[in-house]
Amino acid sequence: EFGGRGAELAVVTDDDDGSEESKNDDSDDEGGRSVITNKLLWALGWAWHRLMIIPPNQGILGVNLGKNKTSDDEIGDYTTGIRKLGPYADYLVINVSSPNTPGLRSLQQREPLYNLLTSTMKARDDYAPHAPVYVKIAPDLSLSEMEDVAAVVMETGIDGMIVSNTTNARPESLVSPNKREVGGLSGAPIKNRSTECIRTMYKLTNGAIPIIGVGGVGSGRDAYDKLKAGAS
Repeated sequence: EFGGRGAELAVVTDDDDGSEESKNDDSDDEGGRSVITNKLLWALGWAWHRLMIIPPNQGILGVNLGKNKTSDDEIGDYTTGIRKLGPYADYLVINVSSPNTPGLRSLQQREPLYNLLTSTMKARDDYAPHAPVYVKIAPDLSLSEMEDVAAVVMETGIDGMIVSNTTNARPESLVSPNKREVGGLSGAPIKNRSTECIRTMYKLTNGAIPIIGVGGVGSGRDAYDKLKAGAS
């Protein structure tokens, strides 16, 4: 209906961990396998079943992986997702930046991120060698935190970054009576911050790591601004 050529299934964990905040739009698309968006936490078994009934080779399909809210084995959560869904994905996203999972964003710190990316890339090599792996980061990182992320992605040789996820910030310009609700804010309010994050990460990685620019893209001009900032 919208002329899309692909879709991303997100965020998938290996268990339904009880998130009550969810919204999804699941509709067939002439160029894609399906349009599935904005579901915060989907059970891995459901996602696997869904992929089994969708015809292959109908467009690009990404699988966005996260950790369980109550998990004490983050690496196991991600590698299980890769093992079970990686064979059906055209690309994989290691999501360490959803604001809706307590403690998830701590995985963007240098040592935890290095351990996670080296483990998930090995799992990719074992179970889905065809699929590039991207790490998705938050727009709320400080400069020193972005420097740590840049160092890790350069050292591990991950295929690329997605910049950026939603924000915990609440700009004063928001007028909605719901603006103080807990959760990630997306859309136009994060456009400029996301673009600046792209610009910074591009400089920190010397343009050597591909960047998928997202966050507040509502027009061709918005997309062009992100390309100028360093998005691939």
